[in-house]
Amino acid sequence: MGQALPDIARISTPSWVDVLRAWPKGNPLACATWGADGRWVVLGPPTRVEAHQWDAATDPLRALDGVVGPLLGPCADDRDWPGAGWAVLLPYELGAACEPRGFAGAPRPHGPAWVLLRLDRGIAIDRRTGAVHPFGGGIDLEGGEAAASARWDVGAFHAQGPAEQYMRAVAQARGYTHAGDIFQANVAHRLVATMTGSARALAAELFEKLDPSFPCYLELPEQETTVVSVSPELFLHAAPDTDGAWRVVTRPIKGTRAGAHSEGLARSRKDAAELAMIVDLMRNDLGRVARGGSVKVDDARSIEVHHAGHIAHTVATVSAALRDGVSLGDLLRATMPPGSVTGAPKVRALQIIEELERPMFGGPRGAYCGGLGYLADGGGLTLNVGIRTLTIEQDRISLPVGAGIVADSKPRAEWDETLAKAAPIVAALGSALSL
Repeated sequence: MGQALPDIARISTPSWVDVLRAWPKGNPLACATWGADGRWVVLGPPTRVEAHQWDAATDPLRALDGVVGPLLGPCADDRDWPGAGWAVLLPYELGAACEPRGFAGAPRPHGPAWVLLRLDRGIAIDRRTGAVHPFGGGIDLEGGEAAASARWDVGAFHAQGPAEQYMRAVAQARGYTHAGDIFQANVAHRLVATMTGSARALAAELFEKLDPSFPCYLELPEQETTVVSVSPELFLHAAPDTDGAWRVVTRPIKGTRAGAHSEGLARSRKDAAELAMIVDLMRNDLGRVARGGSVKVDDARSIEVHHAGHIAHTVATVSAALRDGVSLGDLLRATMPPGSVTGAPKVRALQIIEELERPMFGGPRGAYCGGLGYLADGGGLTLNVGIRTLTIEQDRISLPVGAGIVADSKPRAEWDETLAKAAPIVAALGSALSL
């Protein structure tokens, strides 16, 4: 097991990416973000994996509660950093258990409804100060070849379907807004490329170059899959407040520009309207599990620049105090899938996404637009929105990208926006878009 990080001194700058690079290749690894501001990254070797397969007779959210216990129980202690807990993967399709009418026409989900990776030991690294907090005996980086020495290569990314197909889907979604079915729907397509070599070394390169707000890296050997998320968006952070009540915060993103053009984003009425719709949706979702009168819009609209200055977004902050007795399953049932990647009204938007998107995806969204993060034992939950999230399966890497479609959306502009979201990731990988 080793002592608590006995060889951290041999890493010149002990950031969490340095630890990831130094991790021996043969040892399993999970790392996820904790904190409303993405301050902490937790890394450790999973001691067991819990995954729930879809079963018509079982509610996956009740099954989840059965594994993790009460979310809103007493805190383990008063520390402000996470210790032992679970790295969490909630696929987008878990929404079928939360909003079944939205998935009524969809094929029955396959694959796990959720995956939990148990971290009984590891380290929590403060991204702000560099402080390292071992838990459960810490970790030992000795032994075996490190990921830093591994090689990887990614071919050019191409769209799984032609641009014209996506633009037709945008036009159809816009038609639904004109007909009064919806105000907004998030429609995505998938970029794919071939890959060889180490997914772990690839992830370290992405994390170092893009410095994402809510990174996550999960190795799922039973599914022969690795998920790498460089998400800028907070889906949920739930933790005890100073008054003892549990408070949940969400920070939906809408509106995208290249980082150098953030002023145009600030002036955009279209993007402001998109964000306002999703703020209302998230207020409604949180209201299902909140104490009466506690749902607040803490910040209606701010401009943030992400991915090392490459991408600007508009972001809002909504919070609420949760009712006593709310479980993790209750919270997810009220909020999954994330509102910013579905649309409004949510149920009809889900149905339209299924209709328009599946022909381009050829299957489910999976980790994309789901939630990834960390659930600390008695110490709160942080989930990102699984955008800017890559799924690596054997020699194939998948990068879905989408855009929120409203009444005045222009199909070509929405296509270009999806490519703008992918561009920093593609560049960081030393790859290119072949369209």
